Amino acid sequence: MLHTSLYIGPGLGIGAGILIVLILLLIIFSFGYRLWFVFAGQSAPETTGDSKEAKSPFGLDFYLALLLSFAILLFSNPNEFVGQAQTYANNRVTAFPIWVTILIGLIIIGSLYYSINNIKDKSLKQRLRNYSFSPLHLVLVSVICLVTMSSRLAAWIEPHLSILYLSHVLIVLSGIVLGLGILWLKPLFFKLAKSSLGLLNQLLAENKDSKTIQTLNTASNQTMRFLAVNTFWLSVIFLAVYWLILEVIGATNPESVGLNWTMILLSVGATLPFLKTSSKNSAYSDINQLFHHLILDHYHIGKALLKRQIKGVEHPVESGAVSAVLVTGLARAGTTALVRTLSERGSFRSLDYSNMPVLLAPRLWAKFYRPSHKEQQERAHGDGIKVGLASVEALEEYFFKVVTDDRFVKKDRLVRHELSAEENEQYRRYFKSLCQGGEVYLAKNNNAVLRLPSLLAQNSDMKVFVLVREPLEHAYSLYKQHLKFSKEQAEDPFVLTYMNWLGHHEFGLRQLPFDLGALGDERDREKLDFWLERWIEYYSYAQGLGGVEFIRYEEFLTRPSQVVERIAKATGMTINAENIPVFEKTPEVPSGFSPNLASMAQKVYEGIG
Repeated sequence: MLHTSLYIGPGLGIGAGILIVLILLLIIFSFGYRLWFVFAGQSAPETTGDSKEAKSPFGLDFYLALLLSFAILLFSNPNEFVGQAQTYANNRVTAFPIWVTILIGLIIIGSLYYSINNIKDKSLKQRLRNYSFSPLHLVLVSVICLVTMSSRLAAWIEPHLSILYLSHVLIVLSGIVLGLGILWLKPLFFKLAKSSLGLLNQLLAENKDSKTIQTLNTASNQTMRFLAVNTFWLSVIFLAVYWLILEVIGATNPESVGLNWTMILLSVGATLPFLKTSSKNSAYSDINQLFHHLILDHYHIGKALLKRQIKGVEHPVESGAVSAVLVTGLARAGTTALVRTLSERGSFRSLDYSNMPVLLAPRLWAKFYRPSHKEQQERAHGDGIKVGLASVEALEEYFFKVVTDDRFVKKDRLVRHELSAEENEQYRRYFKSLCQGGEVYLAKNNNAVLRLPSLLAQNSDMKVFVLVREPLEHAYSLYKQHLKFSKEQAEDPFVLTYMNWLGHHEFGLRQLPFDLGALGDERDREKLDFWLERWIEYYSYAQGLGGVEFIRYEEFLTRPSQVVERIAKATGMTINAENIPVFEKTPEVPSGFSPNLASMAQKVYEGIG
């Protein structure tokens, strides 16, 4: 299902290199931050411990895994870690006594049962689905089993098969254990990468007040903690595999396996787990999701990227010329179809999917990432519109979220707000930085109604077109999309996160209504009346705005060329309006709505001219 996701993220061929750089950055910044406090003669404030992770640095699994590692060391020969493999033929520790294996197995089973039994959701299926096995648990279990079996397998196989083959197989298995151990550390490594960027984000904050310094201290502590945990677990995994290799060589024939073959076979085994493709039902890989989080979660980093993007950009206002065209309206009013038609037929420049996730520095991102701009797949709305990396979308809203620090996003609604002169200046320089030569900036933004008065007042060279659709059909389309996206977001939470980043709160689990001064009483989003109220509130408010031109959705479907000609005349631009195909759309007849609301909506619709 999610292979038809609305959003198409860029491939991350440079992902591994970026993550390595992040690790270096987190070390530099974390230690640099602490040195800054020392040389500045300041003392770091105490952490607040607001988050769960801050209160509990290491969970039950960490301590149980640590206990297991100590148990292994206790019952093995410490000299194995420093001795030479050649000495193991005559002097080695035999496999674990059976009672030791049983004891360690019971500890492992007990710890897993304790962890699973303490999860709030008591359904067995959900508990097992939610539980993430500790890397040390699984790696150590594998090591114990292989070490215990090595000498027994040697004794059983030797009469039937060359012991050399057994050595090779066990070394490959050791490599598989190593690869799985590294893969199982992925969640911790992702936390390390996120915390390091969180620290960098706080260091880039312009306002260094006491609250920011406290946040810096918390981010630094968290980063160093994750670094320590990752280092510890990697060390245990490598030591466990090293010990396993020595046991295998000692149990078989130390002269039959040379160093070169050992490294080759180990490398082959360690590579195998990475060849398995993920069966996760998501349009985004784990590394892709991580990269989006690293960029889009951190507003201070975004502001630093924005400064680089708009540096030296001028935005003169020429008399009678249009520098920007904004297409807006309530979602599902045909804004996407109109914007795509205009972008294909006029000298426009817009943000598109290839700019994700570095939306505030698209010029910088373009130096590293140049994808093939081809149509790829139908978007998740299921409306027949195909999207690709060159598809224009509502991506500029992230700019407004960052520069305003989300001041218009409340817990249960989106509120009207004015753009300050400084914020509007940044906006003009931002969209001018995208355009070249005589290109005109073209944007689709359904949230623009929240700031339209201040946008129009400060940008005389901007043309705004508002699409309006027959209210019952429009409300029914919003209702269906809400049900569809609510289901998809429940199945893949990243879809919800993605939509939140872009300010898409039109429908889904995080639907937030526009508060335009007359918020209705209906709050049940699974009733058509809720969406009818949203329609009435939006277009009643939009009717009172000056400086906008309304376009009927139905007219655009049946007479698209005439609509494009109107836009060309209003903007003074040359736009090719010939042979635009008519959009086929079968009207749907909804039911289960309030006749009074439908009558009110129809009056508003008829009054929009």
